[in-house]
Amino acid sequence: MNKSYLKQMLIYFSKIYHLGEKINTLKDKRAKSSVKISTITFVVLFGFMLQIRSFNRLEHWLKKGKFKKVLPKKTKIPRIDTIRRVLSNFDLDGLNELNNSIIKTSTKNKVFRKGTID
Repeated sequence: MNKSYLKQMLIYFSKIYHLGEKINTLKDKRAKSSVKISTITFVVLFGFMLQIRSFNRLEHWLKKGKFKKVLPKKTKIPRIDTIRRVLSNFDLDGLNELNNSIIKTSTKNKVFRKGTID
């Protein structure tokens, strides 16, 4: 995947599905957090989009600084241990609402022409 295609895809997701706004509403059970939940969610989502197969590979990409250009400046990049801890205490109701919203928007925009993703 080239960089311009990735940029177009992120802009599309942001405009059509309002992903940034919805990710900001997600919560976890941490009392103090040095890394925002939205940053962690975005890193994991971006890892899924790029089809990173394991957290070990994701950790390698984080250490190499591959996410620095995608995240806003002065954003603290999470360590893989923090990501694992946050995902184990994640608020699943908020994630369910996000999923339902994406499905509703996809259905409204006729992404599922034949009942499934073609």
